[in-house]
Amino acid sequence: MKVLTVLLIAALTVPLLFAAEPAQDSSVFPSNPKVQTDEQLVVKGGFGANSVFPSDPKIQTDAQLVVKDGFGARFSLIDDEQFFVSWIPGGSSCPPNVTKAKRNKPVYVAIFIADPMVRRTPSLVYANKASITTDVNYDFEVIKADGSFYGGAKGLAAWSGRPPAKNLVQLARSHPEIKFEVIDPPGIYTINVVIRDNVRKVTLALQRKISLEE
Repeated sequence: MKVLTVLLIAALTVPLLFAAEPAQDSSVFPSNPKVQTDEQLVVKGGFGANSVFPSDPKIQTDAQLVVKDGFGARFSLIDDEQFFVSWIPGGSSCPPNVTKAKRNKPVYVAIFIADPMVRRTPSLVYANKASITTDVNYDFEVIKADGSFYGGAKGLAAWSGRPPAKNLVQLARSHPEIKFEVIDPPGIYTINVVIRDNVRKVTLALQRKISLEE
């Protein structure tokens, strides 16, 4: 079994296990994706059974937010764990995106969000009072160069509770670690991420690639 670790901003470490050779349909990005001809979302069972993965994710090549219906998100691959400790909302810049990986050296999935929708729930005790919450989470998967499933996780926390300040880019509260092993074949690996604003009911599918060197 390989071990995938999700690091939380609160310094918690949660190990997630995934099989080295899962069934082919465990991936939500199969080798014969649905050709999308409309604006409908494509739902695929398996690893992301409760997730929505459009077959044409936005291939992210820069640091710009991808915005849909007022909700913005982006993700980067970085190799500096200290970044998550020193991050200051609105005042920190993200390190350059990593495009090459080495075995046994971790790479981290950094998710950024902006302007999640607020859910207001009227108080049952106090008149004219309401609780204010947000709910953003994400799934991610890693696909090998040969198109087979490598690993991933779903339902990771991005943001919940009180919203971040308006128009302020915020770092997600969890950042998965990807560490390639000696036995992993070299080549171009694909990282697919789906980020959901569950209050606004908006889904963004993003993608980056990374090269595992010899």
